[in-house]
Amino acid sequence: YILFFLGHPQSGWINIGTKELNRIEFLHKLTIAKAALETLTLIPGETSVIFLEQAAKQLELDKNTLLAEFEKQATYKEGVFLPETYKIPKGITEALLVQVLLKHAENSNRKTSEKIFGEYNAKKWHQYIITASVIQKEAANESEMPIVASVIYNRIKKGMKLQMDGTLNYGFYSHTKITPQRI
Repeated sequence: YILFFLGHPQSGWINIGTKELNRIEFLHKLTIAKAALETLTLIPGETSVIFLEQAAKQLELDKNTLLAEFEKQATYKEGVFLPETYKIPKGITEALLVQVLLKHAENSNRKTSEKIFGEYNAKKWHQYIITASVIQKEAANESEMPIVASVIYNRIKKGMKLQMDGTLNYGFYSHTKITPQRI
């Protein structure tokens, strides 16, 4: 009954402080408290591993646990996170962070795919994302993108290796020099 007069409780992670509260103060805090959030930004073109290493450092999480959770929860190693700025609750666990990021991306991908194609096929959508990423990395500007795309699709059709910077500098190798041995 008290909550009826105080207002509606906030949902999600909230910060009610560290001061000891009586019941009414506690219920009041539940209705007015704001979430303690931290900003986390994924820069377009950055790899999952680099992003998660940065997230671990910024959010004071265990890097190895975070990467293990990613391996456990993610269907693919790359192209699974959306490049944007996230508001992450302070004190989040490694498992929950990966779950939240993947769920956000899945919901966004589903919505976009259904808008464009009228349906959502996760595997097909992921192939579009990977191809678009390679095109974006390889093309010098927007007008070159159709040309690069046709080269990619022609090489795939012929069973050729792509041998493009965007595929050689992908994932684990994103910040590694290309050598003749890697080509």
